Amino acid sequence: MEYKLHNGSGGLCCKGCSRQDKKLNTYDWLADIPGNAEECDMVEVQFKNTRKGYYRNSNKIKLEKGDIVAVEAAPGHDIGVVTLTGRLVPLQMKKANFKTDAEIKRIYRKAKPVDMEKFNEAKAKEHATMIRARQIALNLNLDMKIGDVEYQGDGNKAIFYYIADERVDFRQLIKVLAEAFRVRIEMKQIGARQEAGRIGGIGPCGRELCCATWMTSFVSVSTSAARFQDISLNPQKLAGQCAKLKCCLNYEVDCYVEAQKRLPSKEIELETKDGTFYFFKADILSNHVSYSTDKNFPANLVTISGKRAFEVIAMNKKGMKPDSLLEAEVKQESKKPIDLLEQESLTRFDRNRNNKDGNNGNRNKKKRKGNNDNRPQAQAEGGNRPQQPQRGRTRIVPNRQRTATEEKEETEKIVRETITIITGTEDRIKDGIMRTDVRKEDRIRNVHRIRTVRRIKSVRRIENGNSNRNVLKIRNARRNKEDNPTRNVFPDLKEIRIKRNRKIMKSLLRNSLFCLFGACLMAACNENTVYHSYQSLPNEGWGKSDTLSFQCPVTDSIPGTLRLFAEVRNRSEYPYRNLYLFIHENLLDSTVWRTDTIAVNLADSTGRWTGNGWGSIYQTAVFIKSVRPLHPGNYTVKIVHGMQDEKLTGLNDVGIRIEKQEE
Repeated sequence: MEYKLHNGSGGLCCKGCSRQDKKLNTYDWLADIPGNAEECDMVEVQFKNTRKGYYRNSNKIKLEKGDIVAVEAAPGHDIGVVTLTGRLVPLQMKKANFKTDAEIKRIYRKAKPVDMEKFNEAKAKEHATMIRARQIALNLNLDMKIGDVEYQGDGNKAIFYYIADERVDFRQLIKVLAEAFRVRIEMKQIGARQEAGRIGGIGPCGRELCCATWMTSFVSVSTSAARFQDISLNPQKLAGQCAKLKCCLNYEVDCYVEAQKRLPSKEIELETKDGTFYFFKADILSNHVSYSTDKNFPANLVTISGKRAFEVIAMNKKGMKPDSLLEAEVKQESKKPIDLLEQESLTRFDRNRNNKDGNNGNRNKKKRKGNNDNRPQAQAEGGNRPQQPQRGRTRIVPNRQRTATEEKEETEKIVRETITIITGTEDRIKDGIMRTDVRKEDRIRNVHRIRTVRRIKSVRRIENGNSNRNVLKIRNARRNKEDNPTRNVFPDLKEIRIKRNRKIMKSLLRNSLFCLFGACLMAACNENTVYHSYQSLPNEGWGKSDTLSFQCPVTDSIPGTLRLFAEVRNRSEYPYRNLYLFIHENLLDSTVWRTDTIAVNLADSTGRWTGNGWGSIYQTAVFIKSVRPLHPGNYTVKIVHGMQDEKLTGLNDVGIRIEKQEE
């Protein structure tokens, strides 16, 4: 009798199906090829959880995916499920770093009813054994968690899977477990990813966890995968259900790495005749790079393709500077002139008809003939109603030399138009319309044409007159002032320019201060910054009893080494060259406070301010110390000045910056 494993969640699929109950299943894409299983005598067998083994089918048993087999173990035998056969097994062995020179165990047989009875009896004891083992570990004060227990198929050995953050001395635990359960004991440590795959669950994407469904192996994930994809390095967003980095960070990283090879390095500067451009940001997949004329904040941003960036770099290496980064880009075609009077042309519809083929021309001739026949009736109904100009239509007139064919067509068109006018006039005379009426209609049409031309000219004057209106006002004011010196009709042009320049200078100064302040903030912060904050000081002065308190959260599960900096912003009227600060902090342990005294040099011996300045404000940063917190939590840093003045004036802000030290 052949047995197939089925545990209620769909069972094992046959052949090469990938969606199975067993974790880390391998898709056998060679399963439907005849003779694949006979190509190699090695067979992949999977046991509980993610434990796999590779065995030799020395007895040439016909095995397929999903068969339950009895394999050699030390001691006795074990029961597992065949998950892979044929030519893919050596590849999986190489991927799993399986040592081929080691002694490879054999497959005994397909599982018999007797084997399955012993297997089921052993499996029935696993849950109770796990609960009892957890109590024993707790009584021994061991910092570990026993996540699962797996009995061997014959019940002679038990594997205890545990999780621990640090090394655990479980020698005493093994003795107690062996006495309690009377079996051979094996301890196996697993990680958070393996435990998450064993438990299962729903990820933040709304789907089942990858480690519990389709993943074939566990691959290490690092934050460099997030950097390549320009993903925020927020640990809370990058962590999965197992509190480790998400496995899905590795899915698209190869595509991003390949795309980044088509972009220049971020450190390369582009030199042009307009100035130096620095890297600002990049759209990796679209192959576009944005450059700024300032290192710290966006200024005069220019976006070019990666190909154009490499061209500029090659020119810079040769000592050449292009006029602009966009010089090689495809320039937009200049707009063709628009003739506003073209809409009033009597031949505008005939030109469209001449561009069509012969059939359409014949059809248009018939339509034109019919229109000429009906024209007297329309004139009789409408009387002498003037023709309204058609609005909203413009025609682009190309500025080029006409060919001989076009001139011929133009001549024929004029002849046709003349015949049409003559025919329409004769028809109107035949129907009783007087020649004077025809002339009157023509005069009305000319009047409307003249009005349209005047309207267009007035529009052009309005567009150009806004700038000239002020000039005319100024000229009239000056003329009136010369006629009557005592009367100031309009302010002088010089006064207007002075007031305008003052407003411009004020706005430029304000904008430059804001830009410099933002640049300093951006320069101070980087990806390693954990905390950065300032507190403003009162204008009347910083008192000795005024304590500045900063709450610094450390969220890493295992905090690394942190570097503590103090930052001071002083005004030019600060009376001293230096500043003494008392730093009280509990970064090492929240219950232990330490005090450090630091001296901040704000000016050199000549009295020149050494900090980064904008306007009358100068910023200075000084390193305090390095510390490694024992655990995550909210820590406090307090600052008090140590100068002799009761009220220390001339200081604007005092801040704290905490950065991660690169290991």
